[in-house]
Order: sequence, then C-alpha cells, then structure tokens
Amino acid sequence: MKFIPEKARILEPGQAEGCWVVAAGRSIAVRNADGTLPHREDFEWLERPEVVLASRAGEKCFYAVEIPGDIKLPEHLRFEDLRQCIHTLGKDCGAAVARAIEIGHWNKEHRFCGVCGKPTEICDASGARVCPSCHTEYFPRLSPAIIVRVTHGDKILLAHNRGFNSARYSCIAGFVESGETFEDCVHRETAEEVNILVKNIRYFGSQSWPFPHTLIAGFTAEYAGGELCPDGGEIDDAGWFTADSLPEIPPCGSISRELIDDFITKTSLKFARA
Repeated sequence: MKFIPEKARILEPGQAEGCWVVAAGRSIAVRNADGTLPHREDFEWLERPEVVLASRAGEKCFYAVEIPGDIKLPEHLRFEDLRQCIHTLGKDCGAAVARAIEIGHWNKEHRFCGVCGKPTEICDASGARVCPSCHTEYFPRLSPAIIVRVTHGDKILLAHNRGFNSARYSCIAGFVESGETFEDCVHRETAEEVNILVKNIRYFGSQSWPFPHTLIAGFTAEYAGGELCPDGGEIDDAGWFTADSLPEIPPCGSISRELIDDFITKTSLKFARA
C-alpha cells in the first residue's frame, strides 16, 4: 500500500469516498468497534463539513476534515490520540494520515491572505491556497528538524526533555534555523542541549511528523569532546547508556525508536562477533 501525497482539493462531502481524517486538536476520530478511520457515512450528521483531498495509500483516499474540539461525537465514534493512531496504522497509512492532518491545519490557517487580507482559494493546478487579489501563494508549510543518535564506544546518548509526559528518554532533536544545513543543526543542538561536540555525522533516514508540520532528518554521530551537561531548560537529564541498561524509550513507529533499535542491533552483532 504505497503512500502518495495528493494536491489539495476541496470536494463536496458526497464525493469524498475513503477515510475521513477528522481532527480536533491532537486527536482524531476513530470507530469504536474496531479503531479504524471513519468514512463519509459516519459523519452524515455533521452539517456541511469542509472536506479536502489530502493523500492516498494504495486504493484508499484520505480527506482532511477539521471540526471544533468541543464537539460531541455519536456513540459509534471516539477521539483517539493522534500519535498513538499513527503508530498503529503502519508506515504508508500513517504517512497518509499525517499529511491529512497537516493539510487540515494549512487549510484552516491560510483562509485569508497575510499580505492584503482578502480570502484565499485553493488552486487545483498547484495545490496552493492563492489570493485572487494580489496572487500571493500559500503552500502547505514544512518545518525541517533533525534528530541525532550520538554514540561513545558501546554507549548511546539519551536525554529527557522537560516537556515529555513520562520518564521517556530519546535522542537529541531540534528545529533547523534559517541559513543552517542539517549538519550545522546537529552540531548546534548537541552543543546547546547537552554541551558536547560530535564528529562523523552520517544521514540515517527521515520521517514526516504532523506536530504540527515537521519533516525530521535522522543522523548518527560520534562523541568528539565536552563534558555532558543538560541545559537545564529544555533538557533536564541526559546520560550514556549501554544497550542492556536503557531507560524508557520512544514507542515503535518513530524515527527516534528506529535510531535506538539500530544501535541495539549493531551493538549485539559487535559483541556476537567478539
């Protein structure tokens, strides 16, 4: 089931056959019976929703539908945490849902032109929201970020972010600033957050992450110097961990978990060969 981003296009609700990604804050609606995404018939009670074609996975189309967070769903539907839902859907369906969420945010945030204040319209040819008055185009926003796995011998650097809702530790991550390369950002974030220098930066992989519109580039790097010291603001604890002494780590489905699992696998192979 291959994920394909579609150019955004507003449709009449009756035309939208497929999965409706109905978002409210950081939750999306799912069916109570089996936890699957709802379809058009599940929302016949919703008066004139704006439905935007966002993506496709295989033969399934995914549509972005934004509704107020305080709306009461009928008994056969419930709201579920968006992160959890994306983790359980699998790579391609998860990517399709992530894009639908991002398209929903973009469609809501750019209804009016930021230059002249006039209402914008979706252009079917480009997929952008365009101001018919001054012709300014607004494409879906994308915010680049990095995440890096730093190793020091047989140990991995993991940190606890003050914003985490649990005791979970993860790899160092942060948003790319204007003018930076990804590699510049890796150096800056590791220095700012935990006071260390790194070397041998290598690209690992990437992941789209709709919180709210992030594209994360993953890297590996090696410790090159400095005394480990959390910044005390964003990062309140950090440490070096061996593969058999890891703290709580992110769930499967995130690039952070992929980086950590790859470290565990390579460490196990190294000791197996020794």
